[in-house]
Amino acid sequence: MALTLDLIYKNVEVKGAYVTVAVVTLGADKAEMNFSVQTCAEPNCEPLTYVYHATRYDMDGENPFKQAYEYLKTLSEFEGATDC
Repeated sequence: MALTLDLIYKNVEVKGAYVTVAVVTLGADKAEMNFSVQTCAEPNCEPLTYVYHATRYDMDGENPFKQAYEYLKTLSEFEGATDC
């Protein structure tokens, strides 16, 4: 599971950047999850960026990774991202 999108990194256009959720941890109350996101120029290369996000976690919903990707797609920085 991953996302792709075009982005600008250090004033260089990166077409088809590869975005993956690397680690998901659930909060003690299992109502929130924290996860790391890495963006690479292509699959299996050194990350260009590595950031953390937090959002609500639905225990009755999809698996945590799927929920993380769905959350990312609601953020303006991932507008236009597609599943791959």
